[in-house]
Amino acid sequence: MVYLICDKCKRHYKLQEGEFPENVSDACDCGGKLRSAENLPDTDDKDETSVEELENELNLKENEIKGLREKLARTQEQLQDVMNEKKSLEKRMSELELKEIDLKLNNSENMRQEHNKLEHRVQVTKKQLDDANDELKVQHKVIEDLDNRGIVDILRGRFPESFIRYRKMK
Repeated sequence: MVYLICDKCKRHYKLQEGEFPENVSDACDCGGKLRSAENLPDTDDKDETSVEELENELNLKENEIKGLREKLARTQEQLQDVMNEKKSLEKRMSELELKEIDLKLNNSENMRQEHNKLEHRVQVTKKQLDDANDELKVQHKVIEDLDNRGIVDILRGRFPESFIRYRKMK
């Protein structure tokens, strides 16, 4: 029986009937060089201890992988919780921003209404002042015309035209 044995990892491959070392690659999966041998090397206690150590190391590594997978699952859960919290906070911020904009619009509308009221009040007051000014002018003209009236007009009981119009207005 012919075997190929790796110089590096000591793994061995048994050649099948009809296979020859020349027809098989001389490189091991680990990168080491394969050499042919008629027999497998004898195993001693050192190799058995080495196998046990490797099995123990394998068990440790498997436990470590299991722990890392559990840690990864917890971390993914925490990440998902944080992402959900972020979405919730973004939604809440959006709602608050909309409320703030709505409040500003309401304040703007209230200020516009107040401005319109004040503008109307100014127009009304201006009209009243203009009317009062016009009446003062008429009264001033009436007084002036009454002062300029002669004795004859007073004795005859005649009044100026501005006075007669003023009385009709009232």
